[in-house]
Amino acid sequence: MKFFKTHVVLALLFCLIGFASFANAKDRKDDDHKWPKVSGEVATVNIQARTFQIQDPNGLTMTFKVTPETEMEVEGKGLLFWDSEAQLADLRKGQWLKVKYYGSGETKVAKDVNIYPVPER
Repeated sequence: MKFFKTHVVLALLFCLIGFASFANAKDRKDDDHKWPKVSGEVATVNIQARTFQIQDPNGLTMTFKVTPETEMEVEGKGLLFWDSEAQLADLRKGQWLKVKYYGSGETKVAKDVNIYPVPER
C-alpha cells in the first residue's frame, strides 16, 4: 500500500511540474507579441552612448539604446552550437540583428537583441 501511495504522489508531482512548465511557456509566448520587432544590419555602434543603429532591408535606419535590462545573445547555428550571451561591444557592422524594443521617437530602447553571424562573402 505504501508503494502505491508513493507512486501516486510522484505521478501527481510530475503532472504539476509539467503543467507549470506548459503554463510558463504559454505566458512567454503571449508576452512575445507585446513588443514591436525589427530586423536589419548593424550600421553603427556607440559604446559611450550605449546605442546602436540598424538599417532594415528597406533602408530605414533606427537607433536603439541598450540598458542593463537589455538581453543580448548570439544565435548559435548547427546541432552542437548554443546561443551565448553578448554585450554591446560584441556588435559589429554588418551583423544581422533581430530587435524587440519599446518606446518611440528617434531612440528606442532595446529589450531583446538576437545577433546572427556576419555571412561569409
